[in-house]
Amino acid sequence: MLAVAFTVVLGTAVRLSVWHDVFTPSGVRLTVDTDTNYHVLRAERLLQGDRAALWFDAGMNFPDGARILWPPAFDLLLSGATRSVAGGQASRADLERVSAIVPVVLAAITLMLLAWSASRWVGRRAAVVATFLAAVLPMSVWWGLLGRPDHHVAELLVFWSILVAFERGIRRPASAAAIASLGVFLAAAPWVWQGAPLYVLFLASFTGVVWVLRPGLDQEAPEVVKALWWGSALGAVLLGLSLVAWPPPDALRPKSLTGMSAFHPVLLACAAAFGGLLLVADRRGWASRLPVRLGIAALGALVPAVFIAALFPLPLQQGLSTVGSIDPVWQTVEEVQPLLFSGRVPGWDQFVHAATFVGPVLLAPLAAIPAFRRRWNATPEARMGLCLVAFGAVVFVPLALHAQRFLLYMAPFAVLGGGLTIAGVLDARALRGWRFALAIGLTILLAYPGVASVQFGDVAAVDADLLEVSTWLAPRASSQRAVLAPLQYGHAVRYYSGAPVIVTPFGADIGPEGMRDFAAFIYAPTAEAAEEIARRRRVGWILFGDPLGPVTDAYAFAPVGTAALTRVETGPRSVRKIRSLQGYEQGIASWLFDFDGVAEQFVDQPSLGWARLVYETKDRGNLPLKLFEVVSGARLEVRGARPGERVSASTVITSNQGRRFAWSTAAQAGQDGRAMLRIPFATGLNGGVRAGAYDVTAGAWRASIAVPESAVVSGASLACGVSSEVSRDQ
Repeated sequence: MLAVAFTVVLGTAVRLSVWHDVFTPSGVRLTVDTDTNYHVLRAERLLQGDRAALWFDAGMNFPDGARILWPPAFDLLLSGATRSVAGGQASRADLERVSAIVPVVLAAITLMLLAWSASRWVGRRAAVVATFLAAVLPMSVWWGLLGRPDHHVAELLVFWSILVAFERGIRRPASAAAIASLGVFLAAAPWVWQGAPLYVLFLASFTGVVWVLRPGLDQEAPEVVKALWWGSALGAVLLGLSLVAWPPPDALRPKSLTGMSAFHPVLLACAAAFGGLLLVADRRGWASRLPVRLGIAALGALVPAVFIAALFPLPLQQGLSTVGSIDPVWQTVEEVQPLLFSGRVPGWDQFVHAATFVGPVLLAPLAAIPAFRRRWNATPEARMGLCLVAFGAVVFVPLALHAQRFLLYMAPFAVLGGGLTIAGVLDARALRGWRFALAIGLTILLAYPGVASVQFGDVAAVDADLLEVSTWLAPRASSQRAVLAPLQYGHAVRYYSGAPVIVTPFGADIGPEGMRDFAAFIYAPTAEAAEEIARRRRVGWILFGDPLGPVTDAYAFAPVGTAALTRVETGPRSVRKIRSLQGYEQGIASWLFDFDGVAEQFVDQPSLGWARLVYETKDRGNLPLKLFEVVSGARLEVRGARPGERVSASTVITSNQGRRFAWSTAAQAGQDGRAMLRIPFATGLNGGVRAGAYDVTAGAWRASIAVPESAVVSGASLACGVSSEVSRDQ
């Protein structure tokens, strides 16, 4: 007991090791990625009594809004915990402080649950070692890190609770409390994570394998089926009732993994039906022979699978596209990339990452086979738990190699394998006096990557530049003007500025419309086409960093027939590199970011008259961020020029960082001697950027004109007569 308590305390301390990175003098900095920002944002809305935040966010996919991808349980936990600590009038700062600590608390509970279950499944010695490894290994620490209020840590707690309740429900006589707990956890799981069907598939697959093979479990196999049947049936009923009590909008129509729908209780009902079939087969005596059992299990799995595929094709498509990284958005997300050989970073770097993030414990399930067999033979009552451990390792180790997202689920099975390995060494009499030394050495080897867990360094979810821009925008933003920015910025911009956004890291999972319009803007053939999209989407601000990546990622959603502007190449050491192609510099993203909206890369085209730079971050060796405001643009009408004469207006812009550049635009005078110039910068301050007076020229004529802010914002016309200023003959 003391050893387990020590490991739980140690694990908590490791997860708190980034304390000074999270609790800074300027406030709480959330960690790892910007999903944490959206969780806290949604919890804030729930804390304020906004019931619509359970399912819908009008500030995503603006102006249409979108269903929120995640179910609301974890965010309700954040808001409820904050309310209990700071009261109903809690501030955002209170919410951030409480939310930062919640994952550490959930991780500690998970460690205790792991230790308690492991002591029965793999023995006390192995349980202590496994809990120690789970306490310090980065692949376990990462999900429950201080300042990472993300539903992942709750996922693992719910999943492990399901396994514990399932195993206890198999014991004879069956525990009614365990079965009831299993039903409750299965019903609660989809409220925590929309991917919770994974748990149902795991239990159903495990049940089918045990029932068919019966590996020394002839008496236990029917109990496994009963646990699946009763637990899934109860879970389906409870989940269905919960959806009736707290119904999401159009719960039956979407039939997707976005939020909640009827898909989740129907899948549980199908698992119960599968268990019921196996139960009937046992009672009718149909399961006496292996080939017959195999046929019954195959039929029992195939019929529900066909039914689900026919009734709910979209959830299956979403799940497969995520696991297989088929969706182009998911191809850019690190957590669904392979642990090794993804091709996005050098192969050696990936090997180092795997060695320091996971380490040799990846091989522990194989090394544990001898100890597994000894415990199997010596402790019959532990066999079902051992089967769960073995099946979990077989399922999740390959999945984790395929997509790092599954390291969360692989971790407990891997550390249990490590615990069994060390316990096997301690029990090996042939090693005699070397047993303890070897066990300590192997434990150190398995735990070595834990050194990295206190070397996470800066794990802030939002880098300094994005935080700076979003914070600057906050007092200027409104709920009626959206920010158009690459999807990676969406949650942070939404959280820190309060402005609506077009795309977010949710990508196409909340609907492809936003991604399509973002891509159409990026690949717009003309400035007028880009402006039309911005106006239709009510874009008030455009934010870009280095556009190469966003331009590349957006291409999958570009209109059919659009020519690519970039090419992805595999460079030395298997590094993914992006190269620009012909036409890239004429694209709207490069036009804004690289040329500040000035048409210097074009011939005889006006500069952008509807977008102006208003803020940029400092160039610290990496490319800065630039924020542009969408404006109507003042219409400067120059009269009295010669027909066909080139008329131009130019000024010097000084950015908030002191960078100076020339801005100019030009137009050709018509037969009536008039030329219209569209001006986006007002003379004086434009956000954080200052513009001088405009030099307007037509041939030898020249004048200096000040453009007021009101004209730029409203699109008002300003008149300027050539002959009224300076003689044409001078």
